Amino acid sequence: MSIQKKLNRTEFIEELSSNLGVSKSQVEKFLNGFIDLVTEKLTSGFSVNLTGFGLFKVVTRQPRIGINPKTGQKMDIPASKSVGFKVGKTLKEAVKK
Repeated sequence: MSIQKKLNRTEFIEELSSNLGVSKSQVEKFLNGFIDLVTEKLTSGFSVNLTGFGLFKVVTRQPRIGINPKTGQKMDIPASKSVGFKVGKTLKEAVKK
């Protein structure tokens, strides 16, 4: 099993700034705007499809019965909403190589 390398937000902004030849503040402004727009659209009932990259959508989890791992007791887990992401074909192909 290999250890997964991580790129944090600051490192991501620095690399994208360098790759695009724009300031870090411009990249950060864009990234914040992107996150805000995706969040706004998901909370308004839309899905966000970025062709080749992936699809963000709200998924609803049905209520279910779970087991508390500490006590072994059954417990009701209520329905909930979460964000799902389905990877796009282009990204999937790039990662496979």
